[in-house]
Amino acid sequence: MSKQVLFEEKQQFRQPSEWIILSGLSLFFTYGLIKQVFFGIDFGTTPIPDIVLILIWLIFAVGFPLAIWKATLITRVYSESIGITFFPLKLNEEIIGFDQIFKVEATTYHPVLEYGGYGIKTSAKGKVYNVHGKKGVKLWLKSNRPILIGSQHSDELCRILRIKIE
Repeated sequence: MSKQVLFEEKQQFRQPSEWIILSGLSLFFTYGLIKQVFFGIDFGTTPIPDIVLILIWLIFAVGFPLAIWKATLITRVYSESIGITFFPLKLNEEIIGFDQIFKVEATTYHPVLEYGGYGIKTSAKGKVYNVHGKKGVKLWLKSNRPILIGSQHSDELCRILRIKIE
């Protein structure tokens, strides 16, 4: 029997600034690979073996951008809980029952300054799941552990959660 989904939001890394940086990184390693492996010209003053350069290229020019492209933060509100999944970093859905939450608030925050960036982060301010923007919903748990969920629909998510925890 499947749970009824009252709200669902899927977010991915699609900001142009992120892709400019990733493209630059990918081009840099691709240039080095072509220069050294295909033309036999050393890449750098202390070149690494070709096989190591190929592995680095596979990781940073192909694998890392592909992983970022596929990364998806999924937030679901069910009748009795909220679920958070962050593919491929967190494959199992984290379920937080409404009975564990005593307060929710829509908030605006600075991901880099307050939490050290995007992704899944833990700081003195609590745990955060985010991929885009600076809006989210903060859950104040009875265990005194706040969780911030980045959301492009923070007002709607907050409204639904407030109804459910009352």
